[in-house]
Amino acid sequence: MDKNLGPTIKKVKKERNRYMKIAFLINACNPGGAEILVKDLLLKLAGPDHIIQLWVMCRVEEDLLPTTEARLAFEEKYINELMRSGIKIVFLGKRANKDRVKVCCALREAYYSFKPEIIHTHSETSTCYLIAALYGKQYKLVETIHNTRIKYSTLQRILIANKAARLVAISPEVLKKMKEIGLPEDKIFLIYNG
Repeated sequence: MDKNLGPTIKKVKKERNRYMKIAFLINACNPGGAEILVKDLLLKLAGPDHIIQLWVMCRVEEDLLPTTEARLAFEEKYINELMRSGIKIVFLGKRANKDRVKVCCALREAYYSFKPEIIHTHSETSTCYLIAALYGKQYKLVETIHNTRIKYSTLQRILIANKAARLVAISPEVLKKMKEIGLPEDKIFLIYNG
C-alpha cells in the first residue's frame, strides 16, 4: 500500500480507536488488472485491524461483455478466494444499461448495513453511482482510476474530486491525464498496478 494513503487510513483508525471498516466497490469480478489489484488489496488488508467488504455492481453474466466459461470460472475463483479470507461480498444486482435506481438503493442498503469509514472505488461509473446513492453521507472516498480514457471528466473535476479524500492513478500516463483534466494535484497519488 502506498505510504501516502497511510495518513488517511491512520487518521480514521485513530478517530475510531478500533478496527476500521473499508468497502471496495468494483463493476464486476472480471479477469483484469483492476480486479487483480482490488483482490490483492483486500487480501493484504484483511485481518484483525480491518473489516473489509467488497461491493460488486454486477455479476459477470449481467455486464456488457460476452459471457464465457473463462470469465465465469475467473469470477467463481475470485469470489471463493476472497470468501475463504473472510471477506464478505455484496452483489448489488446491476444489469447492463439497466437498474440505475435499484443499484443506488442497493448501495444505500450496503452502506447502512456496514457503515464503512472508507469506500474505495475502482471505476468512474461505480463512483458516480456511489456519490448519487450516498449524497450527504459521511465517509472517506478513495477513487482509483485505471486507464487514460476518463469518460466523465467534468464529473471527475467538479463532483468526485470534491468528495474524494484521495485519487489514485495506476500509471504515469493516468496521472498525467488526471492532471490534464484539472483534478487537484494534492489529492492524486501514483500507485502502480501490480
